[in-house]
Amino acid sequence: MVENENAFSYMDAALEYIERHGKRIALYSDTQTVFRNPVAAQGATP
Repeated sequence: MVENENAFSYMDAALEYIERHGKRIALYSDTQTVFRNPVAAQGATP
């Protein structure tokens, strides 16, 4: 369990997985704006 859902938590989880199971052939990447603000990406202010 992590305190915050952020990029560093995902990297830590990925590293732990690789250390336990080895590298995967493929890795899913979420495209549903988890780490970016879609409004800011369009140049507007929230």
